[in-house]
Amino acid sequence: MIALTDGGVDAGLSRITTIVSGGRDAEAALAAMERITADHDDRALAHYALAELASEVGQPQRALGALRRALELDPGYTDALVLRAEMQLEVGRAEAAFAGLREARRRHPDDRALALGLARLLVEAGRGEAARQEMQRAHERFGDAPEAVYSLALLAMQAEIWTDAKLYLERLVQMDARTSQAHYYLGRIAQQEGECTRALRHYIKVGQGEHRFDAELRAAICMAEVGRVEEARLHLERLRARYDAEGALAQIVMTHARVERMAGNPERTLEVLGRGVERFPDNTELRYSRALAAAEMDRFELARADLNAILERDPDNARALNALGYMLADRNTELRRARRMIERALEHNPDDAATVDSMGWVLYRLGQPRAALSHLRRAWELGRDAEIGAHLGEVLWSLGRRDEARRIWAQAREQAPDNAVLRETVERLAP
Repeated sequence: MIALTDGGVDAGLSRITTIVSGGRDAEAALAAMERITADHDDRALAHYALAELASEVGQPQRALGALRRALELDPGYTDALVLRAEMQLEVGRAEAAFAGLREARRRHPDDRALALGLARLLVEAGRGEAARQEMQRAHERFGDAPEAVYSLALLAMQAEIWTDAKLYLERLVQMDARTSQAHYYLGRIAQQEGECTRALRHYIKVGQGEHRFDAELRAAICMAEVGRVEEARLHLERLRARYDAEGALAQIVMTHARVERMAGNPERTLEVLGRGVERFPDNTELRYSRALAAAEMDRFELARADLNAILERDPDNARALNALGYMLADRNTELRRARRMIERALEHNPDDAATVDSMGWVLYRLGQPRAALSHLRRAWELGRDAEIGAHLGEVLWSLGRRDEARRIWAQAREQAPDNAVLRETVERLAP
């Protein structure tokens, strides 16, 4: 491969790395790469390739050994410096990782990849303020390079530093660079901030590109948010005429259903989803969406039928198992079956707040409030959802811990003051 690849030894090594990293047997791949590296011990790229493969299969110490040799051969090897810091983070040597990158950045102030790599690792380590400072420093030095500004925008969004993210995205628009992506992300930030009119202006400007379809769907939601429901319907009708793939059409149907739900039309929501299921009866997302809509309208048999249809095709579908198990528990029927289904869902999604909540709720229905309490507390920590708060408060109330129950309900009310389950629970137990 090395002999036959145009571009010399390094080009051949790069091709080999790509091929070997796609293998199923990680140890065999590493062993092969180690033999190749031994044959090319004087090539920093060979040692870096070995380190990259070791990092991909979860062997950071092995990667660090290879990186040590790569950096002996080429002390300014940017990719190796950044990967070394990643591996040091993995083995708990955070201070060494960041000190090494800062020193490298000081020695190579014009190395853009090094500056962005340092900022990225700070974001991934959750060091928001330090990341922000590094991003601002990188923007001051590389702010005339569109790709650098775009990378900074993505990092700022990942770190949820929205003010800086908007600044970088607006800079891209000013530079007339990556404008489609910039308008898309500016629209998403505006929508997140509840500024749907501003979001719409950005979504309209996305034009062609990878984010076009999602921007079109989000535009419909924004129209509904500001009361332009009929306009949203017409917009979605035009999209239906433009796309013919099942996946796209299913997303249009679900967006239409969401628009009708936002407009306070539950019957129409169910009707829209029903037409979608008729056209695409094997589409899991449509079936699942209709099941949830039917459950909200107390159409339990329709919801059960849709969830059973999903489970017939995919017996381990965690969402369907949890949804049906929860519905049975909530109706206080077939509780042992409900528990088995929720336990199976938990095997697949052990840290999903909704599934942990379902486990607590079915245990409570089975007359085991103390066992239920630990699950519900964990679910509340995983996701401060109003319905989880309603369940946790009810179990605390049943155990005589009423002040604590009231505190949980008050916190849940702050999250969603109009939640129907929370309101019904409080009115029933503590009117």
